[in-house]
Amino acid sequence: MRRNFTGIESGPKMSDAEKSSPVVDASEPSWIRDPSVANVQLNAGATEEMEMIIAAICQGEEIYCENCGQKFAFWPPVLWADHSIVAHSDVQTILARTNLSPLCAEELNQAKQLYFSAAFGVRATMRRRAWQLGYAVVKPGNISIVQ
Repeated sequence: MRRNFTGIESGPKMSDAEKSSPVVDASEPSWIRDPSVANVQLNAGATEEMEMIIAAICQGEEIYCENCGQKFAFWPPVLWADHSIVAHSDVQTILARTNLSPLCAEELNQAKQLYFSAAFGVRATMRRRAWQLGYAVVKPGNISIVQ
């Protein structure tokens, strides 16, 4: 067992193999793990195409209810948002319920784009999938934003 900075024991010591295991795959572009190195946009024209691309990028991603821990597919967000509103309205403010409501819409709206964009900026799995599927358009600049 080893102690972390708070003095709490945190598990067995790492082996030499674990220490030498790279966190970053050298064959991947640096923007996958570091959103600050490039502006990553999605190569899509029409809204329908954007919805298909977002669904493909989010394939296998999950989100959990912060109140009860129930697991949901990350996309589309309607099941998670609807669950949050219906099952946990007693612990949410009116503002929280109001902000979740647009995530229940059928169409790709601004709220759903922002929901995706926020996750795309921090989830390396989504950024990697966008790269692997050929949907990422990388430009010099700042953090990624969905068009």
